Amino acid sequence: MNISHGPAPPIYEHSPIQRQRSIRLLTLFAADDFEATLGAKLRIHRLDSAPEYIALSYVWGKAEATIPIYIDGHMLKIRKNLSVALKRWRRRQGTFRIWVDAICINQEDNDEKSSQVQLMRFIYQSARMVLIYLEEADGWEEANKVMQHLCEAKKDGILPQYAGGDTHTDFRMIKIPENSWFQRAWTLQECYVSNNCQILHGNTLFGLDILCDTLSDWIYVSVTAEMRDFLHQRGLSSRISLVNFKRTRLRQDQGPLALPLFALLILSNGSQVTKACDRIYALIGISSEAAHPSLQPKYGPNEDDIFIRVAEYAIEEGKGPLLLHWAPNLAKDLPKGSASWIPRWNADETRSAFYTPSHGIDEGIFSASGHSDPAFRSQEIQGSHILSVRGLIFDSIEQVGTCRTDIKEQVGSVEEIVSLITECLVEAHKLLLSRDGYRHFPNESRASVLSRLATCDIDGNDWNLRSPVHNQTAMAMVLDHSIKKLLNGPHSEAYVANIKDIMVDWNPPGFGCDVYLFVAVAIFRLRSQRFITSQGYIGQAPQSVEIGRSKGDKVVLIAGCSVPFILRPQADGRYSVLGDCYLHGIMDGEAWDEGQAVAMEIV
Repeated sequence: MNISHGPAPPIYEHSPIQRQRSIRLLTLFAADDFEATLGAKLRIHRLDSAPEYIALSYVWGKAEATIPIYIDGHMLKIRKNLSVALKRWRRRQGTFRIWVDAICINQEDNDEKSSQVQLMRFIYQSARMVLIYLEEADGWEEANKVMQHLCEAKKDGILPQYAGGDTHTDFRMIKIPENSWFQRAWTLQECYVSNNCQILHGNTLFGLDILCDTLSDWIYVSVTAEMRDFLHQRGLSSRISLVNFKRTRLRQDQGPLALPLFALLILSNGSQVTKACDRIYALIGISSEAAHPSLQPKYGPNEDDIFIRVAEYAIEEGKGPLLLHWAPNLAKDLPKGSASWIPRWNADETRSAFYTPSHGIDEGIFSASGHSDPAFRSQEIQGSHILSVRGLIFDSIEQVGTCRTDIKEQVGSVEEIVSLITECLVEAHKLLLSRDGYRHFPNESRASVLSRLATCDIDGNDWNLRSPVHNQTAMAMVLDHSIKKLLNGPHSEAYVANIKDIMVDWNPPGFGCDVYLFVAVAIFRLRSQRFITSQGYIGQAPQSVEIGRSKGDKVVLIAGCSVPFILRPQADGRYSVLGDCYLHGIMDGEAWDEGQAVAMEIV
């Protein structure tokens, strides 16, 4: 469709959708020229009786909507990424019918957007095919040729071993798993409800499952060890594995499963969204709470509204402790007025002492408050959301170590990481030496205390009574194995005193080593802060804490919670929550006293 010069065409305005379970479908017209302006018609259909269509899964991108598409003779501006996706498919199919959120939903109407998002699971489930568009980067033609060859080899059951290799081609291939589509929160919903997901990259079409399987094998079979480490450290191998894991975890022979919302939130932790509220809305439709009235999408000026509703729902369902584990990181710039105890379910804003906040919660690893029952209650007072709990202030933080908040995700070699971890152990040892004696750990050596502190007592080898909680602790186990080898030898006290001069064997026999996961766990440890309480207990916190017996941060045991928390006193007698913590010697209920627990309010 070529638009000649003349008066500016009228702007397209969406006709309202009057009937429930109705959607708009876009019919895009064929064109001989790839660059021809997009022309289409847009019609409303009942979802249950709609004609055959495909649904598009793609990344909006940050670019402004500047590219015109002409719908029924009226102009609507869309983003470049969407324009290229439609033109690519038009070249292959000619005229076709498609559902695409940016066009088929009136983005200016929050009420319509809310109701249409409720239908998105069914929109993707009813589509003949889910078309996943990956934006092309430089060299995509070369990457596609290699990928096609590898996919064919994978189908035949034989993936070629790396034989000298072409590093230039390998770096082209990286562009595929680097695509931001693999990090989208909406990806989970859009691709898991469909049995037919196809990836369009440039002019080439790949099946989602075969592409992800092939990329996984390519990483482990067909690249050099140097390139493999590079991929691991950038997290690219984990992105591919996670897409496959999610689809496998959520699908059964009889169709998709519906997991609880909180399980999905943990599973998708770290996913990217344009709007904060979409961390919930992208998942609610495929959760077992999809029909719950208080959790329905409701777009508007207050994006925190859904987080408040999810928090209240968690308390109703007896999952109040989960909120505190996922509490926002107060060091981040959170929206003004946000309550410290209401999670926003964002990995960048959440810190836990246990690598992932789910460690030690659902798995029953710890019982710091004995087997007490939770007593959580929320209320709104003068615009502030207050959480009422029963708790016991156990101790104040007296001395702190370094909190390496400057550590980035990509910090170099594993050897460099191990060196930094070793420095943390030295620091923790010095904190122990600052105390007189070990009156709280009479049967443990310093080496034992330090080695258990290093992994927050979550471990899977014979030196510890704890057991692994998920496969994410694998590298924590490797790290812990190395630390114990260093500290629990025949001269462990001497080793600790001279720890900087000892080479740590970070990859002991019998353990597989995923470098990326190792680095992730190690960086987490480095960003944590070791501390000593006024009673002489040593612990580890997920972020910077403050010192002081009266107004300093407190280690608090809360009824119904499996691990301690660090609370910060406020001027009005209330507290804000910084997050959970590990405090050696009280993790199994040793300090809990039901009779000493009092009512506390968290803001």
